[in-house]
Amino acid sequence: MSNPRPIPDKETYANDVDFSVLALQSPEFGKYLRPNNQLDFSNPDAVRQLTISLLKRDFGLDLQLPEDRLCPPVEEQERPVSILCSVAPRAQNGSSPLQYTPEIDSKNINYAQTNILANNLKSRIRPLHTESTDPLIPLDTLGLESIDFTICNPPFYASQTDLLASSTLKSRPPHSSCTGTPTEMVTPGGELAFVSRMIEESLLLRHRVKWYTTMLGKYSSVSAIVSKLRSQSLEGEEAGGTRIQIENIAVKEFIQGSRTRRWAVGWSFGSMRPSVSASRGISGSSSLGKGLLPYPTEFSFSIGGETNGSGSDGGGSIDLLETAISRTNNLMNEFPTIQWRYRASMRAGVGFANANVWSRAARRKTKLETDSNTKSKTKTKSRMQVGGREEGEREVEMDSEEEDSGDESESEPALGFKITFLSKKGHQETKGREDWEERKKEEVEIVVRWLLGRDSVLFESFVGMLRRRIA
Repeated sequence: MSNPRPIPDKETYANDVDFSVLALQSPEFGKYLRPNNQLDFSNPDAVRQLTISLLKRDFGLDLQLPEDRLCPPVEEQERPVSILCSVAPRAQNGSSPLQYTPEIDSKNINYAQTNILANNLKSRIRPLHTESTDPLIPLDTLGLESIDFTICNPPFYASQTDLLASSTLKSRPPHSSCTGTPTEMVTPGGELAFVSRMIEESLLLRHRVKWYTTMLGKYSSVSAIVSKLRSQSLEGEEAGGTRIQIENIAVKEFIQGSRTRRWAVGWSFGSMRPSVSASRGISGSSSLGKGLLPYPTEFSFSIGGETNGSGSDGGGSIDLLETAISRTNNLMNEFPTIQWRYRASMRAGVGFANANVWSRAARRKTKLETDSNTKSKTKTKSRMQVGGREEGEREVEMDSEEEDSGDESESEPALGFKITFLSKKGHQETKGREDWEERKKEEVEIVVRWLLGRDSVLFESFVGMLRRRIA
C-alpha cells in the first residue's frame, strides 16, 4: 500500500519536466520516450503513463487510470488546483483535509475507489456517486453542516457539436490526445450554465461553504460569471426575500501548459479577504479587463529621505523605520475604539475597527460624546455626595456594568487590517561643491493589507488617512 506525500506549498512543476531524468526513474515511462528525449503527446498511452509516473515520483501515488477517460497531464493540472487552493482557506492545526468528490460516471467512481484504497486515502477522500439532477454541492446528502471550499473543473462544452466546432476553430492541432467522454466534457449549456447553477446553489448554502471556486475555459464565461455574481438576479424567495450581493470575489488567470489560457473564479459570503495574489492573479499579458477584477486588498506607500551615514546603523534606515512605526502606533492610540496590536519581532501590526472613526465628522462626533460623558460623570458625582457613600457606590457600579455590556458586540468588526513596515536601501550620487559624494537614499515601505470587512470604501478611506498622517 502506498504512502502518499503531502502536497508542497510551492508548485512542483514551475519548470518543465525533464523527460530524460523521468525515464531513468520510471522505466515504464522510458518505453514511450523518443530517441531525442521527446514524448509523443498524440499517443494516449504515453500521456497516461506520464501522469502515472509523475504522480508516483513526486507524490508517492500508485494509480490505475482507465484508457477511455480524461487524462490531462498532471503538470498542467497542478497549477489550477494550486491557484484554487490559494483562494480558499487551508485546513486548521495542520490536519489533513477531508475531501468529498461527487461523480456521475460509474467507471470513474470505481477507479477512484480502487486508487483511494491502494494509496491509503480512505480517511481523507470520499467519492459520492450522484446523478446529473442532484445538487452539485450535496452537503445534506453527505451529512455535512459546512465545508471549507469547493474546487470545480466543469465540462466546457454545451454539446458534442460545440466540442467539435471548438476543435475546428483551433489553428493548430491539440498539444495532447483527448480520451474524454461526453459525460466528462459536455453538459447542457456548457460551463456557463454549470457554474451558474453553482452560484444558485451557493445562494441557498451561503456560509455553509467558506469559498466557492471553479475553473473556466472560456474568456466569455469569466465575464458572464463575474457579472452574474455582482448582478441583481441574486435575490428572490430562495434568499429569504432579501437581496444578496456577492462582493467578495477572486479572479485569476493562468497559462496551462505552453499556450492554453484558463481562468479561476471564486466567491464567498464571508468577510475574510484573500490576498492580492490570490484574488487578482494576472500577468503582464493578461486578457482580463480591470472591470472584471475585484477591489485590491493591498496598498502600499513609502516614506523616505537621504542620509550621509549619521544613523545608528551607519545609514539612518533604522531611525527612519522606527519613526514610521512610532508615528503609526501614536496614530492608532488616537482612536481608542480601534483594537491595535503591534509586534516588533515581525515589524507588523494588526488592527480592527467597528466603524470609520478617523474621518473629520467621526472625530467631531467623538469629541461631542466625550464632552457629554464628562458632564454626565460630574452630575453623577454630585448625586453620590448627596445620596450617601454606599448608595452612590452602588449606583456607579450598576451604571458601569450597563456601559460595559452595551460596548460588547457580537457582530464582527467592520474593518480588519494589517500594516507591515519594510526597510529599503538605495544609492544615488549627488554632485557636491568639489567632488561627487555618494549619499544613501533611505526608504520605508508601508504595506496595508485588507484582512476583514465588506466595505471597500471604508478600507480605502483608512489607507488614505494613514498615508496622509504617516507619509
